Amino acid sequence: MHRAGASSASQKRQEAFGKETLKIPGDLGASTPGGSGAPPPVHDEAPCEAKPRLPGPARRRQQRQLGADSGGSVTDMEGPIPGQDTTPTNAEPSNAIKLLHLVFLSTSWGMQVWVTFVAGFVMSSRLPRHTFGFIQRELFPYYFHIGSACAFLNLTLFAMHHPSELLSDEEATQIIVLFVCVAASVLNTQWFGKVTADLVADVHLIEHRHGLGQEVGVSSSSSRRQLRASDPSYGRLSRQFALYHALSSLCNLCCIACNGFTLYRLAARLRAL
Repeated sequence: MHRAGASSASQKRQEAFGKETLKIPGDLGASTPGGSGAPPPVHDEAPCEAKPRLPGPARRRQQRQLGADSGGSVTDMEGPIPGQDTTPTNAEPSNAIKLLHLVFLSTSWGMQVWVTFVAGFVMSSRLPRHTFGFIQRELFPYYFHIGSACAFLNLTLFAMHHPSELLSDEEATQIIVLFVCVAASVLNTQWFGKVTADLVADVHLIEHRHGLGQEVGVSSSSSRRQLRASDPSYGRLSRQFALYHALSSLCNLCCIACNGFTLYRLAARLRAL
């Protein structure tokens, strides 16, 4: 009887101990000494130290290395790389571009020198004046259009490979010279050359009615002075022709000077012949 009671009391104590150990307190503050009901302090994790920002070249090398390790490249990333220098640069033109520039420049220069200083003087001193004028009227439209096209293409090729943000004083001067050459060529093609050719045709028509125009050289200058004095319309056309012919010749000489400056600049930059 005494043994059974002791066994029953021991069993009750074990059950009470099991319940005590499995009990989950609803308020953790109750098990804290002097529990005030406040939650225990939560300690934040130590903050991560900020990694130092690498300079631009080192960061790009690191990104290239990461791209190589992952089987890709930095160029596959969208958008510019942070810290990447996006300013324009003077790209080295290809040999084909250099050849085109030389072809356009030499074609224009050679044509201008030949027509102005060789063909014009030879024909004016060897051919009848009206024949010389007829050849000039037929030749000059091609001459002016070819010169304008070459000048425009030279300016375009040069400007494409010299961004305005990086122009030196020498390159800015070259841009201005090429632009002046284009402007003078266009003026001659669209205005001065056309008006001069039309005035020559009108002047020759009046001279032909008076039996002039078949003489060679300047031997008929006295006859033309007499005609200007006797025919007011011929005198007015002659003055207009002299004005527009002078303006056309001035534009032509301006183009020769511009192309000569460009050739000199190219020659000064040559390292070998």
